[in-house]
Amino acid sequence: MSDATASDSRTDHPQFFCADCDVDTYVNEQFYMLHDELWAQVAADVDTMLCLDCFEKRLGRPLHAVDFAQVPVNEHQAGLCPELAVRLHRTA
Repeated sequence: MSDATASDSRTDHPQFFCADCDVDTYVNEQFYMLHDELWAQVAADVDTMLCLDCFEKRLGRPLHAVDFAQVPVNEHQAGLCPELAVRLHRTA
């Protein structure tokens, strides 16, 4: 790729970097939606992005199927992100 066509993740999608570890959740396909109450408990700022590992660290436990909102994006992204698939189908 030439410099003129090179992609800069920070410019292209700056909102997708994990607030804690700075991983690019756009690249690793970690788009997910949890129940609003759970998100508010862990990340007071709605606009905060957290990768799955960092969310679990803040929460103090693994995510389970019951934690995820029943929205199409979760199942769709689970097909692209094995880490999400494991959590989305994990029982307590």
